[in-house]
Amino acid sequence: MSTKRLKQPALTPKSEAQRRILAIAPEWKQRNLTARAAELVMAGEANWTPEEAAEAAVIRQAWDGIKAIRLASDTLETEVADGTWSGAPADWPGWPA
Repeated sequence: MSTKRLKQPALTPKSEAQRRILAIAPEWKQRNLTARAAELVMAGEANWTPEEAAEAAVIRQAWDGIKAIRLASDTLETEVADGTWSGAPADWPGWPA
């Protein structure tokens, strides 16, 4: 019986960003958050209940975190391309907390 090793993908800024984004919200949750945000927008903020306003704040917080990771990933890609950063993407100090 032969044992084949699966080739591990090279770690890149985008793969590290994906890992961090999925830690905030797996893809299924991102889809649900997007759908719920659309429902809230269609209802109009002026018509939200206090519970819906709280729900919108949670959605906004998740998306703000995801956007910060995407922006950091873009910055890291630039640093890798210009040689400013040559370490592992996970070790880069510019990732948002």
